[in-house]
Amino acid sequence: MNLKGAQKAAVAVLALGVISVGSYGRASASSFNSGDLVLAMFNNGTEYVDDLGQESTLLAGPGPKVITVANSTTVSQVGGSNPVRWALIGDSYLDTANLFATSPTPPSQISIPSTNVANSANQAIAWLAELNADNAPSSYTTPASSGPSSGAPFQSYSNAFNSSPNQLGGGFPVAMSALLGNTMNVLSGDYNTNALTLLGSATLSSDGTTLTLAPLATPVPAAFVLFVTGVVGIIGVARRQILSA
Repeated sequence: MNLKGAQKAAVAVLALGVISVGSYGRASASSFNSGDLVLAMFNNGTEYVDDLGQESTLLAGPGPKVITVANSTTVSQVGGSNPVRWALIGDSYLDTANLFATSPTPPSQISIPSTNVANSANQAIAWLAELNADNAPSSYTTPASSGPSSGAPFQSYSNAFNSSPNQLGGGFPVAMSALLGNTMNVLSGDYNTNALTLLGSATLSSDGTTLTLAPLATPVPAAFVLFVTGVVGIIGVARRQILSA
């Protein structure tokens, strides 16, 4: 199914999720909606998936947001012989037509074929739609092999993105995940133009329980800098006059 077909198929299902949630944030019912950021921890036999809420809220300033995403028991369930990896994924096709993803590599250093953002977006849309159709809770653990044909209730991140979860099904030439304790760039990929934009950063704690999301710092306007400099100068002059009086 192409991107437009996936959009049409998912709109009705995701719209139901939007209505049932009622507001942005951590919902108790199924909430895998357009515009959400979804956390996945994976790389062993069991995976953890957590819908964090709307990207536009999570990466809105001022300052970073710290979110409790799991407990130690959940993190131990996804552990195993391989080091646990994590990623953020989402799609905002209902308004801005962007794929959300994370990578240790900044967007300026990622060169991808012209259709790869759209291909990964197709997979993200299909995954979100299926989770809503299956009434998945906003967070769950599932076998890594879980998928439409496995008989498991909810599809895993690895299954949704085929055999290369680190690269979103092989659509990207760089890693799109990291080990626990590392920081990644949060990227927005426009699947009409294939352009990648940096939105901010995400850091998952080394114990896998806390995620810190930080928006891009807003540049201080030059006029404000000049104003502050002028005020400091005036204070300095006044202070010297007082001391010399």
